[in-house]
Order: sequence, then C-alpha cells, then structure tokens
Amino acid sequence: MTLGLSLALFLTGCSTTPSTPATQSTSASATASTQVKDYSSSCLDCGFDTVFSYREYNVDEATFQKHYQKAKEMFSYYNTLFDIYNNYDNLNNLKTVNDEAGKDPVKVDPVLIELLKEAQTFYTLSNQEFNVTAGSLLKVWHSYREDGIVLNEKQQKAPIPSLSELQEAAKYQGWDSIILDETNSTIQITDPHVSIDVGGIAKGFTVEKIAQELIQEGVQTAAINAGGNVRTIGTKANNAPWSIGIQNPGGSGSLFVVQQLGPHSFVTS
Repeated sequence: MTLGLSLALFLTGCSTTPSTPATQSTSASATASTQVKDYSSSCLDCGFDTVFSYREYNVDEATFQKHYQKAKEMFSYYNTLFDIYNNYDNLNNLKTVNDEAGKDPVKVDPVLIELLKEAQTFYTLSNQEFNVTAGSLLKVWHSYREDGIVLNEKQQKAPIPSLSELQEAAKYQGWDSIILDETNSTIQITDPHVSIDVGGIAKGFTVEKIAQELIQEGVQTAAINAGGNVRTIGTKANNAPWSIGIQNPGGSGSLFVVQQLGPHSFVTS
C-alpha cells in the first residue's frame, strides 16, 4: 500500500496505445501491421485495488498484447491467492488458511508458501518488525478504518481502537504458530487466534514474479507499475536511464525524478 507518495512511471489509460519516442524504429521486414514500437496499456480492475500498467519497448503489437495479457492474468490470480477478505470457487487462498486456523493443514498453490518464506526472510532482516503473522492486530485497525471511512463521509469523527484492545490482539502472532510444508504444499496455523496478513509484501512480490515470468518469455525492455510498485526490465535504448517520478504528497503536482540504469525495483510508502 502506498501512503502519501505515489510513483508515476508512465501515464495510464484503459486502452493500448503506441508511444512515439524520438528513436522509434521499424524492423527491416515489417509491414504496416507489424511495426516495431513502444506500447503501453493499463487495467483498472485487475486486482489489489490499484491500477496495473505495463509498457514494453521495441516490439510489435501482437507480441506486446501476448505479454500484457500474461502479466494481467498473473496479477489477477495472485490477487485472489493472497486475498484475506474473500473466498473464491475451487481455490484455497490465504483467507482459506486463516479460516482454518487451529484446524488441519490447507493444501495451497506452492507460490503462497514461497511468499510466506520470503516474508519470513524480511521478518529476520527487520529484527522482527515486519511481521505478516500479526493479522489479528491488523484486523482491528482494518475494522476501525472501514467504520471510520463511513463516519467521515457523514462528516462525523471516528474513534480509534483502545490501547487495551490493541494489546490483546497483539498477543496472537508469531511464526511458531505457522507450519509451512513445502513437500506436501500445505500451510497450517496451529493457534486459532493467529491470522496472516501479507498486505505489506504481496503486491511487490507479485510484480517481481511477473517480471521474472516475462523475462522467461523473452521480454527485453519493459516496465511494470502496480500502484507505485515499479519494476523495470532490461536497459533502455542507447543505455538511457529509467526516469521514475515521485509525486509531491502535498498536492502541488511537482515531481522528484530518480534516474537509474538497468533493471531495478522502485517503491515508496
């Protein structure tokens, strides 16, 4: 989730549009229908409550559409897999795992275990500050936030949770309550009061997985933007740097531009 700052890598829209860079080229054998250009497209409802945008450089439209559709499908699927609020037919997602806390192991897509193992790594690197097992505590804040939005829309002040309520919810967390079985591809939460919330890592993890898949598909130069989680692939023509604009949260519209050569990930919070 981005709070206050947002990354603006390229303009978004709902349709596919070829860009017109100064160095636009066309392959020697290309016809009018297979011109090599830069294409970008965006999706407003692919998942994670954000705009998903994809831009690829120096390709024909058919190739772009193939890669864009693949990226959209992955983004949408991971959104359902990491969802803690909704159930889906024929899918054991993270909500399924949380609902079965204190019961039997849940068979899941191996990528969900991969995500949680990555979260474990950052739990260690952050000296236990980044903790996706604190879902019970985050659930309290989520509930008050949702109620607060409704009250604020009615021009009413909204309460925040009491310290005692937060302290009680904070008791129920810890990786010692999570069993990840890679052999059988199952996840089990042994404590019925513990739940998992991957909101702090799911979108960035998803964007990286999409980038890796696109690279395997042969993508040479591209950029993915998922609501501020930006991942660049390859190097731009003439070894030009990627330019990432960070919007002024004060609303003035001014940008702070970061330039980097080669593939990188950019995220603000």
